[in-house]
Amino acid sequence: MRGGLAQRVLVFGMGLSLAVLGLEVMLRAVGLAQRLTQASLRPSSASCVVLCVGDSYTACPGVPREQTYPAHLERQLNADQPRRRFQVLNLGLNGQNSTSLKSELPANLKKFRPEVVVLLTGGANAWDFSGYRSFKKNTSIGAQVADWMGRIRVVKLARLVDIEFRGDRPSLQPRPATPPPPGRRFQSSPDTWTGHQALARMDYLEAERHFRLALAAIPDDPEAWDGLSMTCIETARHDEGIRASLEALRLAPTATKYYDHLARLYSMTHQRQKALDCYVSGLERGDDRLDAEEKVRVMQHLLSYADKTELARMADRLQAVAAPRPALQPLLARVQNPATERPRIQDWIVHDLEKTVEICRSAGVPVVLMNYPGDHPSGLSALYEQVARRLSVPFVDNKRSFDPLPEAEYFLPDGHCTEKGNAQVASNVKKRVLEVLGPAQGGHPAP
Repeated sequence: MRGGLAQRVLVFGMGLSLAVLGLEVMLRAVGLAQRLTQASLRPSSASCVVLCVGDSYTACPGVPREQTYPAHLERQLNADQPRRRFQVLNLGLNGQNSTSLKSELPANLKKFRPEVVVLLTGGANAWDFSGYRSFKKNTSIGAQVADWMGRIRVVKLARLVDIEFRGDRPSLQPRPATPPPPGRRFQSSPDTWTGHQALARMDYLEAERHFRLALAAIPDDPEAWDGLSMTCIETARHDEGIRASLEALRLAPTATKYYDHLARLYSMTHQRQKALDCYVSGLERGDDRLDAEEKVRVMQHLLSYADKTELARMADRLQAVAAPRPALQPLLARVQNPATERPRIQDWIVHDLEKTVEICRSAGVPVVLMNYPGDHPSGLSALYEQVARRLSVPFVDNKRSFDPLPEAEYFLPDGHCTEKGNAQVASNVKKRVLEVLGPAQGGHPAP
């Protein structure tokens, strides 16, 4: 009896082992097929080569190859600039994390010799930990075993399934542009909200047109002035943006987000102390009842922008701001106790993004960094913008562009983009690629 049970357990164990082995082989075969497809890519000497690197949001599973965002980008660039042929190469790999991408990038730059690299990575770091222990400089035997385990495809799949079952993937419900909270009373024109919707679509010329129409009708509309300042940010007219932001704050001095936008403009014009003061002023003067979420965002931006010396100098002011506001206190703990800084996974992603940009710049290749459409489960949307701002890298805010759009039309059930969603991503990226290339390379200056 006991021997029969042991035999059944042994048979079950062997069967389970064979099933896991078979699944591992199958997953590796899928990855090999992707790499063989990439190996067949060849740059054209007559083309301006754009290299799109990243994970599944670049590979775009679930749609035909000609409907991926890089394929849409190639068609849009060639339609926009008929005098020069663009070739957009898709080096997206399903499940590739930031360390793997970084390690393969030098060889890809040498092979394809792109004129621009479009970068989207970090989402897979939530479940593919290969390279994480090296980042932490953990050389123990346990860490080496864990790193080896992290390279096993079945282990990665198990982590991804666990994330899905725990519900860590947030809803992709669109967030339409809306008027300000009813507690903050000022008159706005319908053109103001139409302008904000155009801004969310990254249609900056249309957005500016509506904001100017709104200001012609109601000169004291702070939302229109703020929208105009955001348009100036996106079109690199920083001095004009600063003037618009100051006017918005004159009309609504308790609107926290206006301080955030002005601080961003000051940082872009290398007025560091003004940017820091503006962030803190937004925390001090903003309306607590209406702007609780905005204050959290401003605190996050400040902590990302300021160095340790600057944070130490502002510690008393920040403590006074956070004391009556529980939502800010965990963030302030980063200043008081470095051990409570943001999760190490995000530090790892930031480190790899910085190194990836450094690799491209060393090769003389400009980089365009973008975030994920929708709010990625790793919560990385704001992080990418902060990195891009700090490194002075052109940034594509896909999340803001997708927020007002209907989920069913732009997203597949697994969160990846539909054909229409990929076309939208390509449209967003095209603007930045042409700005980076400039007129001499077949692009055009920012409007």
